[in-house]
Amino acid sequence: MTKEPVFDLVECIKFYSELYHETEAAPCTDLLHRHGARDVTTAAKLLRESIDKGDFLTACFCVDLLAKANMPGCTEVLTKVVADAIAGGVLPDEVLEELFDDAIENDRFLRDPRFLSIARNLIGLWNNTHLDHFILAAANPTDAQ
Repeated sequence: MTKEPVFDLVECIKFYSELYHETEAAPCTDLLHRHGARDVTTAAKLLRESIDKGDFLTACFCVDLLAKANMPGCTEVLTKVVADAIAGGVLPDEVLEELFDDAIENDRFLRDPRFLSIARNLIGLWNNTHLDHFILAAANPTDAQ
């Protein structure tokens, strides 16, 4: 019986982020679900490190992975990403656009009071249609689906 190679989450994210626009995050999502909160923390740390290093492809992949994981802790991690953007942290448009593209498709974000409040605080600080569409969808969540 052949054993499947074992990747840790960081290796998986780095590998699949290179193929980001050609593949879904499914293999990494399976790893994330296997280890739960520990790997949510790992993905969040890699997200922050990727942003700090200017590796926006990996950062966007982490955002996509966390947004679609539907696991405890993911909404909180991504809420902190938006809060950091408001606090003056370096957060590129590509990462925020990925976040709001994913968030508009998920009730967890459309209904989370803290995420919504922080997103609304971005109005005027970040002029972008992705944010505008999210705010509109949050006001009318049934229309977003």
